[in-house]
Amino acid sequence: MKELKPEHYILFRDGMELRKKHIEEFFGFSLLHRIYPDLITKTDSYSYKGTDKLKQLIPEDFYSPFDFHIGSPDIVKIYENDEPLTATKLNDLPPSPNPNHPSQVYSAMISGILKYGTRGYYFDNVGLEEYELYKIMKVQKGEL
Repeated sequence: MKELKPEHYILFRDGMELRKKHIEEFFGFSLLHRIYPDLITKTDSYSYKGTDKLKQLIPEDFYSPFDFHIGSPDIVKIYENDEPLTATKLNDLPPSPNPNHPSQVYSAMISGILKYGTRGYYFDNVGLEEYELYKIMKVQKGEL
């Protein structure tokens, strides 16, 4: 069982509704809304959302294109190749190369670039801008 910490709050930002599968994978159990009722709510559709209180605790500059690039290489390829984001495809990905992240989906979500909501998986527009800026800076430095 993993404790909900401030670095996890980004997983519950505006537009995010995590599935039970995500909660169990990321935290090891699905009763997060019972342990942190002031921060997490369970919706009628059995997804998990952050409360207004939690959303106020999220820093404005939370994007981490580095985590996306390093921790989610297959999702980066999906983005670069303009392929559709499907749950089937994302569920079949190998683990994240980042040993601190349980999956590539987690790495992409914690980076701020991948979101999951009522419309399924999608890329955050501001997160993608941050990622494109990250790539430009890497090219200018000769690192990409």
